[in-house]
Amino acid sequence: MNTPASPATSALPCSKKILVVDDDDAVRHGLNDILVVEGYEVATASNGIQALAVLRRQPCDLALLDMNMPLLNGWGTIGELRRLNRWLPIVIITALPDQRTLAREAGVELMEKPLDIPLLLRRIGALLNPPHDTARTPPGEAAA
Repeated sequence: MNTPASPATSALPCSKKILVVDDDDAVRHGLNDILVVEGYEVATASNGIQALAVLRRQPCDLALLDMNMPLLNGWGTIGELRRLNRWLPIVIITALPDQRTLAREAGVELMEKPLDIPLLLRRIGALLNPPHDTARTPPGEAAA
């Protein structure tokens, strides 16, 4: 992972909560530390089953989700997260090739490993602070 942008140069969020789901302890803890420094609240899970339990207990504003996990993989987790909160912005994190089309069809953002942390932080900021528009369509659904 690349180093994060300094807090002085990044926009400070308003206490938004991000769910970080990754079975790799180093990635999960690293993302947690970076996001906390950036001013976000963070909940973590090491697999999709834990992620669903976390989201049932506490609302989150965005999910960062590894695709290759035990118990419930990323695509299965996305489907279940959408059942719990169809508006939840999701950013998938993957080293798997050729996932862009699937991500677009699922209405999720995609970041490839190794992660570009400044780009990830910009994407998170854009997803959590979208431009105000009157017609909002849930992710993964076609606009009318």
